[in-house]
Amino acid sequence: MSRERVIVVDYGGQYTHLIARRCRELGVYSEIVPQNASLAATDMDGVKGVILSGGPRTVSKEDLGEVFQDNLALLKKTGRPVLGICFGHQLLAVAHGAALTSGENREYGSTTIRILDRSSILKGLDQVQTVWMSHGDEVRSLPPTLKALAVSGEDHVSAYSSVDGMVYGVQFHPEVTHTPRGREVLRAFLRDICGYLGEYNPESMIDDILVEIRKQVGDGRVIMATSGGVDSTVAATLLQRAIGDQLACVFVDNGLLREGEREEVESVYRGLNFSHFYVVDAGEEFLHALEGIEDPEEKRRVIGETFIRVFERTASELKSKFGQFDFLGQGTIYPDRVESAATGKSTAVIKSHHNVRLPKWMKLRVVEPLKDLYKDEVRRLGTALGIPDKLIRRQPFPGPSLAIRMG
Repeated sequence: MSRERVIVVDYGGQYTHLIARRCRELGVYSEIVPQNASLAATDMDGVKGVILSGGPRTVSKEDLGEVFQDNLALLKKTGRPVLGICFGHQLLAVAHGAALTSGENREYGSTTIRILDRSSILKGLDQVQTVWMSHGDEVRSLPPTLKALAVSGEDHVSAYSSVDGMVYGVQFHPEVTHTPRGREVLRAFLRDICGYLGEYNPESMIDDILVEIRKQVGDGRVIMATSGGVDSTVAATLLQRAIGDQLACVFVDNGLLREGEREEVESVYRGLNFSHFYVVDAGEEFLHALEGIEDPEEKRRVIGETFIRVFERTASELKSKFGQFDFLGQGTIYPDRVESAATGKSTAVIKSHHNVRLPKWMKLRVVEPLKDLYKDEVRRLGTALGIPDKLIRRQPFPGPSLAIRMG
């Protein structure tokens, strides 16, 4: 039986990953797909509902194009409910014939709404609620197929549902803590409307991750980039359990570490009984590569490429002892990917991560056991794997180290 999942469609909103996290916290595993993803071409096993995120723009003809219309038709045909949040709320309304006015009713921050119908996603809430708004456009003139569930101010539509109970929209953000009872709205959609029954927890992912690693790596060998942080330590532990002696862990001293960092990491990995652990002193190489560079994004690019050169060179040097290395293991997690805009074309680059935007010339293939997990989930996995708490709670230190701060 496939794991229950809810799909979150990313329209470039700043809270997309917060929506996904809230769903997981409510016990439903979530996956984010870009707005141009065809659901017909997506594995929909276990998917009982879809959420459309917010986004920093006005609904356009492109947003209402063929892919969106096909996705909407598929959801209707297969009986999967859809919830739109902020921009998603406006997009669904327009798609069903509602009018949209631009900039006439800007609502930002804490806002009071009045609930008109408490029979579906707003059930159990008080008639007057405080919610968090962040929008300029406004849904007006709902068609007969949609009915208002809540309003703000002078009867501005804050929430609606379709008369057949398959489409829902909320102008406010239920995923943020500034909407005090927002989790109840999401829970009602997931449990009562979509019918999710299972209780996801990250610990339940361990066996699946081990199977996925073995399937991807096969008889190949992995050189694991270790930093001593929780992400790479948990990833390395999973790889060790999955493939054993096919793994070699490498810590690169780039000359830009905290005092005593190298010695501490060596001690940690020796204590965790990693049978193949190596330290590479590449400080001069990194400092030379960074000489004269001031732009932080360019520094990240240079650091990333230098790391790859060091790992590929080290893999070549260890070949006589272990054989050919095929994969580079990394502790990449979900936030790394979103900050580097690796989850969709509408997602803005917050900052490039050296372990996400990898050079095209690299020969090693990447294996990332934690790529779909958040930091708190990684920590829970680490505890379940028996990693000491002092390592799970170790103070994070950015991969590019002190280089970004240096002029």
